[in-house]
Amino acid sequence: MSEIRIPILDLKPEIDELRPELLAAIERVLDRTDFIMGEDVGPLRRKWPSTWASSTPLG
Repeated sequence: MSEIRIPILDLKPEIDELRPELLAAIERVLDRTDFIMGEDVGPLRRKWPSTWASSTPLG
């Protein structure tokens, strides 16, 4: 009996489109070594509630 694969969620097209931006962001964090509460966390904490309809920010 052959296996049937049913894709539930294929993020490859979105990841491919964002790949340069994602890799650049990862590289910046790695170069600065500020993994926890680093430079990029502030903007994310401010944006999180409006993006995810949450009243509680990260951290």
